[in-house]
Amino acid sequence: PGLAITGGGACDLSVAGAGKAMKIDIALDLERSALAWGEGFKKPGGMAAALKVPLRRDGERVRWDGATLRLGGGTLASNGTLDVSGERVLKATLKSEQFPLESLKPLIGERTQLRGMGDVDCALDHNLSKPISEAVLKGTVRVTGGELFVPSLARPVSFDTVCTATPGNVRLGFNTVRLGSSVAEGYAAFELKEWPSFTCDINCPVINSDDFAAPSAAKKAAGKSAPGWIGSADAAVMQLGVRDSGYMKMLRGTGRITVGELKLGKLRARGGQARLSLAGGVLTVDDANLPLYDGQVGGKIVADLGGVDQRYALDAKISRVDMTKLLHDAYSYTDALSGTLSADVRATAEGRDAASVKKEICAKGRFSVEKGRLRSFGILQQMSPLFLLLGQQAKCRELASFGELLARAPKDTGLSKCEGGFLLQGDSWGTGDLLLELDDERNPMRLRLDGELRSGGAIRFIGHAAVPRGSGYYTQLEPYFPDEDGWIRLPFPIPIGGTLAQPSIDVEAARGSIVTCAAEVGKMRLRKEIEKKIDRTFEPKPLGPGAAKPGGALNAGDIGKELLKGASKELIKKVLQ
Repeated sequence: PGLAITGGGACDLSVAGAGKAMKIDIALDLERSALAWGEGFKKPGGMAAALKVPLRRDGERVRWDGATLRLGGGTLASNGTLDVSGERVLKATLKSEQFPLESLKPLIGERTQLRGMGDVDCALDHNLSKPISEAVLKGTVRVTGGELFVPSLARPVSFDTVCTATPGNVRLGFNTVRLGSSVAEGYAAFELKEWPSFTCDINCPVINSDDFAAPSAAKKAAGKSAPGWIGSADAAVMQLGVRDSGYMKMLRGTGRITVGELKLGKLRARGGQARLSLAGGVLTVDDANLPLYDGQVGGKIVADLGGVDQRYALDAKISRVDMTKLLHDAYSYTDALSGTLSADVRATAEGRDAASVKKEICAKGRFSVEKGRLRSFGILQQMSPLFLLLGQQAKCRELASFGELLARAPKDTGLSKCEGGFLLQGDSWGTGDLLLELDDERNPMRLRLDGELRSGGAIRFIGHAAVPRGSGYYTQLEPYFPDEDGWIRLPFPIPIGGTLAQPSIDVEAARGSIVTCAAEVGKMRLRKEIEKKIDRTFEPKPLGPGAAKPGGALNAGDIGKELLKGASKELIKKVLQ
């Protein structure tokens, strides 16, 4: 379906002989023709072939022995018979030793190159009055030392394969398929029916994402010219799917894939496996399980390959990944943040090539770090002079004292909580509610961060600090600042920059907020004073001499007072905001 040849051609035909023996020589030139298969394969024909057929009539059959078909530098030999009676049965063999794959170049594209040698030994049995799909094909095609050069890849694909045909089935065995350091082996078996189907089992000892880079990206990374066979590197893109959506929707299949080592940039994972299925143009990879830095990544990928715009969706769960090892490989950080990472991830993308997919990808989810510990976290000490300044500007000795305490904060501290949501777009990770709670008896603190982590580990966050009830900080600030569910929130946005390994305070950006925050401090102190007066107003009146102390549950009057007190405090809070 979808296969067509158009345009024009030329043919030189020579027929010699008489009676039962004839010799036919055909030279075929399809330079002006064009081949097409759906939307995915369109190119000029550009084919020249020479066919020599010695024929001998034997009753109701025509027989040939030693017929040859020459394509470029390769020759295929054929023997066979054709029943010229009503049945019109064709029986033929096709053989070749060391057939040069370069001879097939006219069939595969102008910018694509195929090299290597193939051995062919096939037999065909077909009734010409019936559809070609009912033909019986048997035999083997073996390729050793094969190399495929395509414009969308910076490296050639080398392969050793064996294709075996039996009636109604074709099995493609991958002894070795190699792209750079990436290696695959296994098989794909196709059942040839009205609705074609396949099964496959593929093992990949190594998959390296760098091997699949487009030529322009590889050239830029290497800082030198790409191999000459690539052609126009800037125009090349890596096609991720098949454009012939009709054929894709017909094909169905299932299979299994295992991965020895997966390299994604600087990240490393080992021992992954997954099941895959294809139906209606939709490829599904599920039951995926990939060990990653002492933890696990599992999930499901759905790729709609049959539409005009191919779409991809990922649902993944990350469980107990070692943060120290992850950050070491991703950013070359040593002990910047330790703990075990868990996350739920949902990602979507669309596009027909790697560049457009990378541009359109969007991922979001939530994460948490257990038993976390921050090292080289001198950023608390860097906050000290800013709170000293804020205390002076707001005429608040308590904040100045808080700054003095920060100056003595440790550089390393544990985390009782590290969690938040994230959004990945392009090459940066963003968060709007990252929550860090420092697990330190002397310096407990909560930091709520909004911002992003860019490629290379650069960070740009705005942090908001709070201190918990029961801490020395809280005791110092509690007489002057209102309580927010057991925390005192400090009204000072702290701009944090640098890298994850060496975060730093943007002092100049912070100075611009000092005056504004001083006014906010004044509001909070005013609110605290008003709340004190509200508490005194609604305090129960002292009992007279000899009066009995009430017991049991609160009465309606007490409940009404509590509700009114709470409503009054909430109103003051909103008015001052």
